[in-house]
Amino acid sequence: MTFREKIDRLVELIKVDTKDRYIKSNLMNILDDSQKVTAKWGKVYVNIVKGSSAFLMVEISTEIIYGHKAYGQVHKGHVYGTLDTIDEWYWGEYSPVRKSTLKNAEVRKQKVANKQLDREISKELEDLWGSREYKIQ
Repeated sequence: MTFREKIDRLVELIKVDTKDRYIKSNLMNILDDSQKVTAKWGKVYVNIVKGSSAFLMVEISTEIIYGHKAYGQVHKGHVYGTLDTIDEWYWGEYSPVRKSTLKNAEVRKQKVANKQLDREISKELEDLWGSREYKIQ
């Protein structure tokens, strides 16, 4: 796969993930040209632009994906893998997030929801039966 094909694939993934996030957040009414994703080629970096804002910068020589400080300024402290690891990231948020991190967050969220449900059921049972404890023999 050529470098240009990898960049095109990254741009497409960003579009798909952004649309997915907007659908999940019920924000489809504002998904328009302001969320258009394009690649602007420079001498050293390819600047990935989402809407009118810089989103990512890809170093041409190493294929490393960086965040940005300001339009056209790379932030080498924010590294989001390489063009070969783009499938490991979710690109729909304000900043890219590892998919494994998202899965762990969903598991934690479900555990919290389950604990809350357990508390609600315990409270309802206590209200129904009083505060007496029954032993099953």
